[in-house]
Amino acid sequence: MSSQQLDRTVAVPDEVLLSVLLDHTSDLLLVVAPPGEVVYASPSLLAQLADGDALVGRTALHLVHPTQRELAREVHYRCLQTGQPETVDLQLLLRTPSVELAYEPGRWFQVTMHPRPGLGLVVTGHDISARIAHAKELEHLAFHDRLTGLANRVRLERELDRPVRGRRAIMVLDLDGFARINERVGETGGDAVLRSTAWRLRRMIPAGGLCAYLGGDEFALLLTGIRSPAQAEVLAEQVVGALAEPVRVGDDVLTVTASAGLAIDVGDALHGDELLRRADSAMHLAKQQGRGRTVVFDSAAAARAAARAEVARRLAAAADEDELVLHYQPLLALASGRVHGAEALLRWDSSTGMVPPDEFIPVAEEAGLVHELGRWALRRACADLVALPGLTVSVNVSARQLHHDSFARSVEQALSSSGIAPERLVIELTESAVVEDPAAAQAVLGRLRRLGVGIALDDFGTGYSSLSYLLHLPVDTLKVDRSFVADIVTDRRTQLLVHGITTLAHDLGMSVTVEGVETEEQLEAIRQTGCDAVQGYLIGRPVPLAALSS
Repeated sequence: MSSQQLDRTVAVPDEVLLSVLLDHTSDLLLVVAPPGEVVYASPSLLAQLADGDALVGRTALHLVHPTQRELAREVHYRCLQTGQPETVDLQLLLRTPSVELAYEPGRWFQVTMHPRPGLGLVVTGHDISARIAHAKELEHLAFHDRLTGLANRVRLERELDRPVRGRRAIMVLDLDGFARINERVGETGGDAVLRSTAWRLRRMIPAGGLCAYLGGDEFALLLTGIRSPAQAEVLAEQVVGALAEPVRVGDDVLTVTASAGLAIDVGDALHGDELLRRADSAMHLAKQQGRGRTVVFDSAAAARAAARAEVARRLAAAADEDELVLHYQPLLALASGRVHGAEALLRWDSSTGMVPPDEFIPVAEEAGLVHELGRWALRRACADLVALPGLTVSVNVSARQLHHDSFARSVEQALSSSGIAPERLVIELTESAVVEDPAAAQAVLGRLRRLGVGIALDDFGTGYSSLSYLLHLPVDTLKVDRSFVADIVTDRRTQLLVHGITTLAHDLGMSVTVEGVETEEQLEAIRQTGCDAVQGYLIGRPVPLAALSS
């Protein structure tokens, strides 16, 4: 720039330079008289208003979002009283900028109010909408689950900690058999099921409620303004019913049920953590009762749940504490009249005494311990077989064990470590374990059969009996349930039915064992049916290994 140009620039009057600067500033600039009327607004600000010409002469509060006008009024008053500038973030009612805000209309400015004696306030500010949007996005991510879009556990716990008036309730839901769903449709399909569940729950949640994803296969609904416990119970049943509607995942159509626990605060001012714990406790009780059930928390149920939790804790350590043992119930071959094998039955000799199987087996299933217990039983049974020359041993296997990824490998390891011949081990499973996923069961049992391990189908005739299972599964032995034995002496139809099962099994290359034989008359009637072996208290009760071998 030449000296002449510089001289001309310097010669421009100050008021002209000020006018140029004000006309071209992109920031907010206002002059507000002490009562609050706008006496000056920068052109850039006026251009962003729907009715900019009408701003001058009106109160500056018209620019502020209604929810923040009280805050703006307080800061304005303090500045005039103290003579000190103050800075505050305010949402203003300007046109929407290029940055789209997903949360609230308007734009955010960081505003500073500068008191000027005799003039009022000079208000300056710059747009912080992008920063606010980013902060709110981070807040959203911190309190919401990315997969489902629902509130997460942190958000739920925050809401539970808020003081409330009136009744509230919380429902905890757990999808039944979700691990099996993941195995069937893969992780991507499992995610689709979770998103579908979240969508259905959103449709069901009443106004003022909160729907949350707790992780894994668990969800929660926080209900406020509950008029009565009955209202919450009806809603819980409706939610469970809605979730049971079929879900399409790719080419698969799945029926996904959920077990629900409901806890209601009826004026006890329960802490949020306690309310959530109660709902979770009730949910676990619901799962014990079967699929698609709803249980409302009560103190007696809580005591039972606590007792079961203690049993589960002790059971988890039972193997390490050397408290688990196997008892053996003999199987008698009718042709030879000799014991040719035994069924291994798990027993828990705890520090407080012998725990009945019907008490700890359901707890093991619920707590996810059944696979570890089953693996221990396999290893011990194979090791015990070394002391039982000439006998076979049957080991019971649950549906969860059978479908576990490492089940077949655990059988191979038990055989290898003991050194026994595979044909001396029989895997005994129920029809329900097969019907859960026949194709998967066929694959696992086929692998075991190729090893030489025997396969027995237990409790035959009591549940899902289908002759197609016998055609497609590599079964060696059918075990006829004890329910057929009770009337076999006097009921001709029962005799014919057992005889028919035996004939069919023999034609398919299978042997037949009848369970529950307790009297000589029953034994004689069973001989007439042509079956191969019997088991029951008449033959022998379950006994420790030493008693069986002697």
